[in-house]
Amino acid sequence: MLARQFTLGLSLALSDYRHEWRLSLCAVLGLAAVVAPLLVLYALKFGIVASIRERLAQDPRSRELRLIGHGNFDGAFFARARSWPEVGFLVPSTRFLAATIQLRRADNTGDLVSAEMWPSADGDPLLEGLPEPRESGVVVSRSIAEKLRLSRGDPLRGQLGRSIADARQVERMPLTVLGVLGPSATDRDVVMVSLPFLTASEDWREGGAVPLRGWGSSPAAPAERTFATFRLFARDILSVEALRERLVREGLDIQSRAADIELVRKLDENLAFLFSVVAGLGMSGCVVGLGMTLWAAAERKRRDIAVMQVLGMPGFTLAVFPVFQGALTSVLGAVLALGAYGLIAPLLNGRFAQGVDSTAVVARLDAGHVVAAILLTVTAGVLASIAASIHVLRQDASKGLRHEGS
Repeated sequence: MLARQFTLGLSLALSDYRHEWRLSLCAVLGLAAVVAPLLVLYALKFGIVASIRERLAQDPRSRELRLIGHGNFDGAFFARARSWPEVGFLVPSTRFLAATIQLRRADNTGDLVSAEMWPSADGDPLLEGLPEPRESGVVVSRSIAEKLRLSRGDPLRGQLGRSIADARQVERMPLTVLGVLGPSATDRDVVMVSLPFLTASEDWREGGAVPLRGWGSSPAAPAERTFATFRLFARDILSVEALRERLVREGLDIQSRAADIELVRKLDENLAFLFSVVAGLGMSGCVVGLGMTLWAAAERKRRDIAVMQVLGMPGFTLAVFPVFQGALTSVLGAVLALGAYGLIAPLLNGRFAQGVDSTAVVARLDAGHVVAAILLTVTAGVLASIAASIHVLRQDASKGLRHEGS
């Protein structure tokens, strides 16, 4: 029985909606005029913050934490640090003065370029798919590749120097370029080497010999190796601050981009608050406006409602009459607003991308956002129709007929 009354109310609502199509169209356009700007505003908020967050997440340097100064770190420290859940990549490194090398093309043409040696290993975020350095194979930065006109597979000559008893000693070794770092990795002259290569360079520079590589003739006395610094990357950008706090508790002075990540989070919160205020005001006005429209329609049809009451039309059927119309207006208004957004979004993305990034997307909505927009709009329409529905239920048939006849 209730389903039959429900179906009858829907049929009457649709018939009345078609009969007064001009007023229905005005209501739909009015609702779309409120919802469309809100969709554009939210798409800008979501797109801008998401783009900044994605760029931070894609840039491995955003996850890097650097030690300021030098320390004295043994194997136990690195074993403990690698067990921290926030750590994505960790490799020991030597003192800066021991981590320099001079490079020249294998054919001895071109200038001699001084470069920093950075230790690398499997999983290094800066490699981004490049092979890891090993033995005499190295990965060079873009600046070095340009200065020495190098590409993948090219031979290279490395040169280390030291002074002992006022005598200058030089070791030269053949190297092979395994790859070239991407332009976003670093703008410095850097060569990525294996950790054994870097530690051997430090041992030789400190006066020892490295027989395995044929450097010198007096091996350094064996001792437990400690490292002056390290290269460290967090697992993701959300782990940077927690990892920095761990290291600070270890008594280390750490530099990171946690402030940039926090700035993005604050921007997201502030834009969300701004959108909430604007959306709240807009949807409140929408609910009030649509509610007044449905109320006025119910008041205008007092005689028709009274006649249906006299003819035995169930109260439930009459009560859902404005609810159906409010929901239908909301659905049509939301669809029209989404259509307007679909036309405006490409224009905004094209405008903001000019001269910055041809792939930039500043206005973006996911499928979940579209569904949420329709559901919220329909909810607003149903809430707006409640007052009209209550007005219909409280209407007395005899008073409706007398009012119309007077």
